[in-house]
Amino acid sequence: MYPYKIQNIQLIELIRRMCNYVDSRLMDHGFRVSRTVAHMLPALGVSDPIRRRDICLLALLHDIGAYKTEEIHRLIQFETSDVWEHSSYGYLFVKHFSPLAPIADGILYHHMPWKKLRKIQGLSPENARLGQIIYLADRLDIIQMVKPSLQENLAQLAQRKGSQFDPELMDLFLSVDWSACFEKDPLHDRAYIEMLTAAPFSKDEIRQYLYLIVSIIDFRSHHTVTHTLSAAHIAYSLAQYMGEDASACDTIAYGTLLHDLGKIAVPVHILESPGKLNEEDMNIMRSHASITDRILQGIVPDPVQKIASRHHEKLNGCGYPNGLSAKDLSTGERIAAVSDIASALTGTRSYKEAFSSEKVCAILNQMKQAGEIDPDITQCLLDHLEPILKSAELQCRPLITSLHALMQEYRNLISTGGLPDPSYS
Repeated sequence: MYPYKIQNIQLIELIRRMCNYVDSRLMDHGFRVSRTVAHMLPALGVSDPIRRRDICLLALLHDIGAYKTEEIHRLIQFETSDVWEHSSYGYLFVKHFSPLAPIADGILYHHMPWKKLRKIQGLSPENARLGQIIYLADRLDIIQMVKPSLQENLAQLAQRKGSQFDPELMDLFLSVDWSACFEKDPLHDRAYIEMLTAAPFSKDEIRQYLYLIVSIIDFRSHHTVTHTLSAAHIAYSLAQYMGEDASACDTIAYGTLLHDLGKIAVPVHILESPGKLNEEDMNIMRSHASITDRILQGIVPDPVQKIASRHHEKLNGCGYPNGLSAKDLSTGERIAAVSDIASALTGTRSYKEAFSSEKVCAILNQMKQAGEIDPDITQCLLDHLEPILKSAELQCRPLITSLHALMQEYRNLISTGGLPDPSYS
């Protein structure tokens, strides 16, 4: 619908900053595993820049499912025997919401022992090997954390050849020169960063990755699953009705799409509270605006960052996080604020059902009269409310369809035993 401008390394940094607010250990682990996989790729004969980039990104995201499940608090262990849940969810998340769908099997099977993996019917040899590559890199990193003795750890992994790991792949793994691989942080490893950035993302890939990022936020609370995308589309339509040029419309929509990134740091029990929040919890909830600002600092253009982080500011100075007033707020920031409110009012929450158009209009008029939101922008929305909301609904429909498919597949994987249990036994 509208293009985004962001480079590979900026997009990856955006993911890193967000996930670090949940548990920095997992993202640090993801980068180390990804760099180990990158170090293996030349020996595997993978030379295509796009293929290399995508495999490294898949390895980086291999534990993304743990940000949804309860496994996040016990995942960084020497060997955990219950890893199917986060592997399944991460696989489905990447399959449905990223450009990496063709190789998503690598996440599903990244804890599957070779003796079981080779019996899976319908799994391509390439993706089976990819799962094993990530598995090897993952196990090496975990045991390195416990005992940083590379040669001893490689010997320990070699003992699992033929049972846990593909014998041919293990021989190749042991033939690689690992002596310099772990000497520096992955983010300061020039060869690794080059592998991530040599092939720039296309516009469509950027769009998909950004949708994946905001979906990480919305899926933490099922009541907000389409809120972010809906708000962005409302903002885009509203900017058009307000006569903004194409570039301004894109900027406003981009900033609105990113406006709730800071909610990654808000506990789910607060996001899904069924009643009025107490003062302490409300302060935590309000912190998401400042956290959004910190996540975006230096990654997106300044106007986009301000649109994203100022969506709760009010013209009369009663908003947050900085108590700004009308003279401080641009048209784009005002449009984002109104769009966020409209999306919230028309969507479900843990404490309310979706409001009718009549009630939405009444609340917006009340806020306009109180001097909280821009009167001209609010009136424009009220004048065109039905087509704007209809357009947003149509734009969000594919997301809902994908979500339903994801959850059905997830239930099949977890509840019906559709695939073997990847235990270590």
